[in-house]
Amino acid sequence: MIFVYVQDELSYDRFHEHSDRIYRVNQSYIWGDNSLQFASTGPNVGVALKEELPEIEEVVRIHTPVGFTVTVTDPTTDTPRIFNERGTLAADSTFFNVFSFPLIHGDARTALNQPNSVVLTRDVADKYFGRTDVVGEQIVVQSGDLEKSLLVTGVVGDIPDQSHFYFSMIASMTTFPQVEQRETWSWVWTTFVTYVKFKEHTSIEQVRQKLPNLVEKRASETVRRIFDVSFEEYIAQGKQWDLYLQPLTDIWLYSQESGNRFGPVSDIFNVYVFSAIAVLIIALACTNFMNLSTAQSSKRAKEVGIRKTLGSNQRHLVFQFLGESILFSLLAMILAFILSYLAIPQLNLLTGKQFITSTILNLPLISGVLLFSIGVGIIAGIYPAFYLTSFAPIQVLKSKIQSSPGNSKFSFSNLRNGLVGFQFVISISLIISTLVIFKQLNYIQNKDLGFDQNGILVLRNAQLLNIDPDTFKQVFQQEVGPFEIGYSTAVPPNIWNGDYLRSYGSDAQPISVSELIVDEDVLPILGLEFIKGRNFSEQNSADINGIILSESAVQELPWNIDQDKANPNFPIGEFVRYDSSDSLFQVVGVIKDFNYRSLHSGNTISPLVMFRDDADVWKGPIGLYTVKLNEGADVEATIASIRQFWETNFPSTPFQYSFIDEDIARQYTAEQNTGTIFGTFTTFAILIACLGLLGLTAFIVEQRTKEIGIRKVLGASIQSIVYLISRDFIKLVIISFIIAIPIAYLLMQDWLKDFNDHIELSPTTFFIGGLAALIVALLTVSSQSIKAAIMNPVKSLRSE
Repeated sequence: MIFVYVQDELSYDRFHEHSDRIYRVNQSYIWGDNSLQFASTGPNVGVALKEELPEIEEVVRIHTPVGFTVTVTDPTTDTPRIFNERGTLAADSTFFNVFSFPLIHGDARTALNQPNSVVLTRDVADKYFGRTDVVGEQIVVQSGDLEKSLLVTGVVGDIPDQSHFYFSMIASMTTFPQVEQRETWSWVWTTFVTYVKFKEHTSIEQVRQKLPNLVEKRASETVRRIFDVSFEEYIAQGKQWDLYLQPLTDIWLYSQESGNRFGPVSDIFNVYVFSAIAVLIIALACTNFMNLSTAQSSKRAKEVGIRKTLGSNQRHLVFQFLGESILFSLLAMILAFILSYLAIPQLNLLTGKQFITSTILNLPLISGVLLFSIGVGIIAGIYPAFYLTSFAPIQVLKSKIQSSPGNSKFSFSNLRNGLVGFQFVISISLIISTLVIFKQLNYIQNKDLGFDQNGILVLRNAQLLNIDPDTFKQVFQQEVGPFEIGYSTAVPPNIWNGDYLRSYGSDAQPISVSELIVDEDVLPILGLEFIKGRNFSEQNSADINGIILSESAVQELPWNIDQDKANPNFPIGEFVRYDSSDSLFQVVGVIKDFNYRSLHSGNTISPLVMFRDDADVWKGPIGLYTVKLNEGADVEATIASIRQFWETNFPSTPFQYSFIDEDIARQYTAEQNTGTIFGTFTTFAILIACLGLLGLTAFIVEQRTKEIGIRKVLGASIQSIVYLISRDFIKLVIISFIIAIPIAYLLMQDWLKDFNDHIELSPTTFFIGGLAALIVALLTVSSQSIKAAIMNPVKSLRSE
């Protein structure tokens, strides 16, 4: 099952015909820490690359406008049908020259050539029209003030699951005139993802060496326009503006820093860890087979002696024992396929993937697992085979078996102890790692993010309603109930829009800020804390040019006055200029910093600026209503009431909602799945280790049966005998614990780096992991020790 998961992870984007020649262009994260990479670029990046680098065969830019509402009119009834589409992209006409998404209808060479053209996926075409042959049909898309009629020019077949991006429809880039307006210079309108397809036999390293000069040549105009300095001066200030080439097939597993504008990505760390777990589980199982086989040596020794006496040589006996080992492995393989087949739904639940029966029951996989099973059988059985066949017949038949074969000074008991110790090193490491993962998940899910996230309902598609926010809120409170309700362009944890902010009169560089447009009701609903100043007020007309800053924005802005001495209420009353507007804005309030994005690495608390909803700034294409539910309210009944209100008053706009706390929890789905998988396979590892310990204990008890009988005859108590048998295993677990500490520490330190805010690795966690393993080991050993201690000594001594 782990192999199926790993194979799927490693196969992403390899279905494209020229995947080895396709690269994504990343750039320095110009909105914050320039040492980070950023997967989004401005529109001019693709233009510059195509014009400056002859090694490039094709360039395609993919624009990410927000989702549309789509209206399709039924020609037979003239009745409009309305759909909400979020997987909407816009792309250059070269899209199908770079990516191998086959069209089942239409011509890939011309499908995106003309403005107002759109290509649908098979599923969307069928949803809209009830069929897939829909080339020539019209759909109307709307988002904010944008409304266009688009001509369907193609239909794409099924998009493979192993793609780092999906789409429901893809429109021609020329459909959006604002792209053409900015593509001659802009490197800061970073809503594009740029891909290049290189010509055959291109040296990527040579291309990388050309990129710094290209950036300096083509980004200079943007730098001067935004920062009012030359490119050389910008770099001299210690800032970066670089381009990076990332192979297409690396995007899914190696984009934790740069991200993926189209959706979530995975992590190569998980592939390494789960692959290691798979190998370790096989190693644990092989170890147990060796231990259990040698523990049965006394029972098989006379068989070996008799066979040798009757003429069998060692080679024949080795093949016999290896054959038994391989047979066990093949039988286990059959059972494994049955269990894996039955567990496909659970595997899908854990990984978020959609594996089907053919994923496991296919000839290449079955053939590979068959060969692997034979190999495992040989590895597990080879030492026991040689060990058991090395006995001298005369010694065996006299019941004198050496603890190690031949005249070797190597003690086989040491090997067995080492193998069991190895098992517990792995088990303890996994226990500690699982504890750390769940502790971190509990931390981020219960951390105070600086705002109220409980019982806050977000109503989406507000920008599509033909009603101003104040009127909507008034009608809502009259028809639904006296709820607190506010309007904004975003809510945590998805506040991403931003630009540059500079203090008025300062010649210093502007700072990068995130932007939020709100009315006066949103901040109280979120429970944001004011450090200075006040909230917006609809009664104060001057607030249209007011601004609220976060404390980090105040700290990073280069003010021209002595902040502490000049004004104890600083920066209240000060003016700032926002790059996306020509107006000056006066600071009316300062709020305490809060985590308005996830706690993953790279998502630090960046400066935040808030404008009133009627301010002269770009508001973006999204509108949201935020509703604070009353404490103790019937959530289902409330949502049903809101749905009825919405569908009655706005039947042409889809009703969509979510809760902020659930949106926050969804950000950590991958980590939750990792924790569950870790916990599952940790349980397997502990079980296998206990089986190994059980086998070794049984072996020791069998070897010392007469000794135990004599000790009991001489007066030894049950407790002393149990201690006698258990003490070596206790030492073994303690040594394993000591070895496991640095392994688990290094593993979890690396994993925690993915979070800006994380727990500290405490000795308590390690102690609990070691103690849990010790308790499990003691329970396992005690089951055999007590059985041996209470045995009647007459039974063990009567053969004497």
